[in-house]
Amino acid sequence: MKIQQLPNQHLLEALFLQSPNVIAITNADFNNLHFEYVNPAFLDMTGYALDEVIGSSPYILQGPETKRDMTKKLKEHCLRGEHFRGDNINYKKDGTSYHVGWTVSPIKDKNGNITNYISTQKDITQIKDNENKCIEDERLDALEKISSGLTHEINSSLTTCKGGLEMLNYEIENIKDMELKEHLTYDLKQVKKSISNISYITDSLHYLTSNNLTNLEQCNINSIILDSIEPFKQKIESITSCRLNGLSIFENLNTNEQFEIEANRDSLKHLFMIIIDNALDELIKKHDVSLNTFDIYIKKESSDIVIDFTDNAGGIDKKLHNKIFEPLVNQKELGGLGIGLYIAKNIVNRHNGIIELKSNTPFTTFTIKLNSI
Repeated sequence: MKIQQLPNQHLLEALFLQSPNVIAITNADFNNLHFEYVNPAFLDMTGYALDEVIGSSPYILQGPETKRDMTKKLKEHCLRGEHFRGDNINYKKDGTSYHVGWTVSPIKDKNGNITNYISTQKDITQIKDNENKCIEDERLDALEKISSGLTHEINSSLTTCKGGLEMLNYEIENIKDMELKEHLTYDLKQVKKSISNISYITDSLHYLTSNNLTNLEQCNINSIILDSIEPFKQKIESITSCRLNGLSIFENLNTNEQFEIEANRDSLKHLFMIIIDNALDELIKKHDVSLNTFDIYIKKESSDIVIDFTDNAGGIDKKLHNKIFEPLVNQKELGGLGIGLYIAKNIVNRHNGIIELKSNTPFTTFTIKLNSI
């Protein structure tokens, strides 16, 4: 068989230097694996300078989210002298993560011994993001379709349950046996609490599927926040101090300062309940709850009303900051659907407002900006 003649040295150099594809060549010793050559496209993609890469290990590109099982498979294929295709998460010099797809092949001498490995790489971050978005959209669409039907059915049953509980409460009041009355009153309170939790979930599902705001009215933010806190007062009392504009929520919080806004009161109440609920679920995880703090501040900035919710539960992992308001992102060890902050952002958007996250250990602050009247 006739062997095709190889390109000359000049053409090979041009191929490597001018190729838009990332090319990297390492040695073959996995005990001392290092780069021997990378082309300009590699430097553009990673942000490293040539003298920082040559002689360095490929591990400089790895980080917290790099898939170790994929790097293990890569090594196994290389040691067997096989080609390998895969993808992983790499990190640029500045710490930015990106999805990379690569093909790695052995380079052998005339005796069949592996002398080097050559890889061609491509930044596939946009492709992966699009794939993940399609998956999330499909899951969210399915959730919306299911929830729109379930919400109506559940609320109908809840209305019946609430009516029955009111009648039961009336009958308990007429019981003469005080010990029995005390037990039944406690049980009734627990059932009411469970029903309240179910109502909270169905309200979340309602705001997940509802795109329009109706029943706009003049509202006072102080009043809405106090109403939002009310269902959590018992939980707050057991795990944290909670202050509104510097005053304990268990004090008289009447104020002459008015923070008026035209809004849908019920949706804003649900928005604040989501933020409060998330903070309390994080604070309850701490071993020494006596050190817990949860502060809410309301102020005016120009034409905006700004509300800060700040807790000292430990902060939120930086890798989640850019996707904390995306649907189906859930870091709660206590469970949850992973749609709370997504719903919160939707409610804020429908009021033409802004919601922002700032988190530096141990503090996390959610800031909501709404147009005042």
